[in-house]
Amino acid sequence: HGAYDAAVQHFTTALDLKPGLMHALVSRGCCHLTLGDAERAQRDFAEVITKDAGFNRNIYVLIALSLKRLGDYHKAIRYLTRCLAQFPAFRPALIARGELCLKVREFEKARVDFRQVLNSTPGDIVARRGLADALRGLGHFRESLRHYTRAVEDASRVLQSLERTGSEASDDLNRTLSAHSEATEDEPAMPRGDAGRSQDFGGAAGREGFASEGGDRDFDASSLRRSDEAHGGRDLDASPDSAALREALGALGDPE
Repeated sequence: HGAYDAAVQHFTTALDLKPGLMHALVSRGCCHLTLGDAERAQRDFAEVITKDAGFNRNIYVLIALSLKRLGDYHKAIRYLTRCLAQFPAFRPALIARGELCLKVREFEKARVDFRQVLNSTPGDIVARRGLADALRGLGHFRESLRHYTRAVEDASRVLQSLERTGSEASDDLNRTLSAHSEATEDEPAMPRGDAGRSQDFGGAAGREGFASEGGDRDFDASSLRRSDEAHGGRDLDASPDSAALREALGALGDPE
């Protein structure tokens, strides 16, 4: 937790110097969420939405997760409804609102959200399972069973596809290693000095690559990119905030 605590202090200092800095609020909120402080997280996300309701559509999903952890499901649903008023086809918000509606036993509203996702993406397993849950809650057991069966079949196809892809990748790797082995058998031995320099260069390059990759993962307001202008929002992209978002979406979709 030390790195996240330090990050919170970093962004708090930035906000002291420039109150209302949106990127700092988003990043600090993600830190709070990661540390389990849902109350502070939702306050930061709420401030972002208050200042600019269209700043980033993902903020609504993050504040919904924060409120879910605080047990305030209805308020979380209201925020997601505000999000969908601006971005009607935003799948994560539809899925999240559907899951929360299931928790408060608003099965018809959940059915509508999951059905909307499936209308555009029939193979969405999460939405298919959610629709089955909603139909079961409404007492439509036969139709519910049909969608559960479809979800299982779709999941099985995905697993089989992944297994085939993994097998093909393994075969490609073995062929590459075999070709490399055959090629190196005919090569003259490299002088030790050259080998040492080659290894040092490779090691340095590897360390540089690792440091760069690590830098991309650091909490930094500059890592918040405005990349989704087609829908009018600015998504969190290739940053630790994206990881926090992925965790948020997963948590909203998991049964308790």
